[in-house]
Amino acid sequence: MNILSLLETDFVEICLAIIHGNLDKISVRFRHQASVCKYVVPEGYPRKTSAVGTPIDAHEVERLPDFGTKLRMYFGAVNQKDDSLCLTDSRSLALVGIADTMREAEQIAETGAGLVKGKVFHRHDIGTSALIQKRIDHMERIRGGRLQRRTA
Repeated sequence: MNILSLLETDFVEICLAIIHGNLDKISVRFRHQASVCKYVVPEGYPRKTSAVGTPIDAHEVERLPDFGTKLRMYFGAVNQKDDSLCLTDSRSLALVGIADTMREAEQIAETGAGLVKGKVFHRHDIGTSALIQKRIDHMERIRGGRLQRRTA
């Protein structure tokens, strides 16, 4: 979802090129921006949870001024019951922040995820500089110190 949110080329055009075996003949373009995806999940995820079947409300997310441009929301593991969305036992919503820097994209995604109401939670550390550096350090240890951090 992160990468597709930055895709400028028509996705159907890409799929058709794959089907016809000529992907190398088209120019696939992406916006030069950063994106961060935060998942809203039921309380207790990934274990079974009593939150399954309870309603969630994401209307406040849709009211944000940057909704649809800098913030996108994708529905995942939810069921519709009457006029409500209800949790299942997996990732319910994905909030993707899009901006010029990772820090800004993370803040946008965090704001959106924080507005979802219900028996839900999300990881606040996803996309933060501290977690990214932790992952880079881990990969450096694995690969023998050949990775370097790119500044955001």
